[in-house]
Amino acid sequence: MTDQIAETVGTEPDGETIRLLHPLHQSSSAGLRATTSLGSAFWAIGREVLSETKDHVRNIVQAKSIRQVAELHAAYLQHRLEMSATYTKEMFDLAGLHASEIAAPIRQMTSREKTD
Repeated sequence: MTDQIAETVGTEPDGETIRLLHPLHQSSSAGLRATTSLGSAFWAIGREVLSETKDHVRNIVQAKSIRQVAELHAAYLQHRLEMSATYTKEMFDLAGLHASEIAAPIRQMTSREKTD
């Protein structure tokens, strides 16, 4: 890591620079992992919704009556609303976990500075 700093800054970093940049690097790395994780979760939700919607359309097309269409559609909408609440909670929990991971290196650095 000190080679990367020296390349960026143009000089060999001192201990203070490394002490400050290391937590920032850890936090940035955690942020990248969080972005990837949240993006993957969003894609998984999107694929699930698309698959269920395709099944719903197929069921609607095969329905025998308007009443059956209405029942199928009402059930589909209820399920989608329930799942939206579930997805929201899952994403909120995942984002909270990642936020803690992102903040931890900075929090540790600032708590050490208070005790020094």
